[in-house]
Amino acid sequence: MNNKKHLVKIGLVLGVLVLLLGAFGVWHSTNAAICINPTCVGNGGGGGGGTLTTITPTLNAADPTLSYYINLTWTDNDPTSTFAVYRSTDNVNFSAIAINLHSTQYHDAGLTCGKTYYYGLTAQKTGKNVSSMSNVRSAATVCPPTLNSATAVSTSKLAVVWTNNATNQSGFTVHAGLLSPLTETSVSVGPTATSYTFSNLACGKYDVWVNADGTNPTQSSFDSNDILVTLPCAVPPPTLNSATPISQTAMNIMFTNNISNNGGVVYIYNNGALVNTTGVTGITGTPTSFINGTGGWGPNLTCGTTYSYYARSFDGTNYSANSNTITGTTLSCSTPLNDNPYFITVSNSVTQPSYIDKGLASDTVYMYRVRPVFSGGGVGSWAVPKAAKTLIGSASITSVSAPVCTRNSYCDFSLKSFANTPGEVSEVQCANNNDCRKVGKLRSTYQEQ
Repeated sequence: MNNKKHLVKIGLVLGVLVLLLGAFGVWHSTNAAICINPTCVGNGGGGGGGTLTTITPTLNAADPTLSYYINLTWTDNDPTSTFAVYRSTDNVNFSAIAINLHSTQYHDAGLTCGKTYYYGLTAQKTGKNVSSMSNVRSAATVCPPTLNSATAVSTSKLAVVWTNNATNQSGFTVHAGLLSPLTETSVSVGPTATSYTFSNLACGKYDVWVNADGTNPTQSSFDSNDILVTLPCAVPPPTLNSATPISQTAMNIMFTNNISNNGGVVYIYNNGALVNTTGVTGITGTPTSFINGTGGWGPNLTCGTTYSYYARSFDGTNYSANSNTITGTTLSCSTPLNDNPYFITVSNSVTQPSYIDKGLASDTVYMYRVRPVFSGGGVGSWAVPKAAKTLIGSASITSVSAPVCTRNSYCDFSLKSFANTPGEVSEVQCANNNDCRKVGKLRSTYQEQ
């Protein structure tokens, strides 16, 4: 009798255990499923509070979006079910990564790029048992490339080189983002490409990066590392206006600086050889005088010789292309010394170290030179000619200099151009010139274009 009571007790305990196991859904199926409370992966069955089994959901897609993310979407075939998502790396052993989901999509994060993952899911509706395992879908994310270099080839070309770190890429997308104004240029290349050169880009600073593309049109890797690179803006070359002989051994070159805001410097070349090792400045859009030869830059020129000139601008970082080319011929070797037919005398009796030249054409460049005339007879050497430009409107030029100089000495003087409009003043500084006793102006003058 006692034995029967014991057997009944044992039977009751076993029955309760079976009910508990069914209620919490802990079971093992024949397809090597891993069961995790409160849902299981299997071919059906299991406890769930009812005698009916929830209809199995359909896993529609497993889409890798970035290097470490996969998006899952499915169809609820038994509406108002909750879902459990399972993941495997071998398509045999699955583990639950999310349970009690009320939506029909899941975003799996924190994955290893380039690794293949397998997914399945189960559903359970209130009053029904857990469904069987859904169909399985797999996906592998794409590892991002390593950007090695981004190099400015010219003012409009940018060369990009990277290393591929993926095995399942369908191609690459190369990006060049101009920082100001914000503009992005993107180009798709093939799966074996490891370099690309952009062309026809605007000058400026760029942020460059690369993505590896997956087989899915929406799939892409994370961005590679990025590199900042600057495409230099083209430096405008100067304009050479004229080459006028001022002696048998010197030439005056008039040039215009075309860099904005009076920026940069200009280098002059004579027959292909650099004349000035230090760049000369010039006001933007205003002709500037440059002396090549005696009293100026470079060695003395040869009389009766034609010289060819071009120039380049330098903005502190980049050089411009060559300017236009002009030619000029020094005075012939038979021209008497100090006799320059381009100059005319406007006064030979200036007693003060300054002179006002009136009745000139407006907006016109005039060139001046001076030499001392001695009371005891004779004259000194001509000073290096200098140029000044009148402003728009009726104008005159006045020179203001240092004290009167004696024979074989030197002084400084300046030429200023004044217009009738108050506040309009331009100035050209002239240095190391002889006593300001005789002034001449260029017979043929340059009109600014």
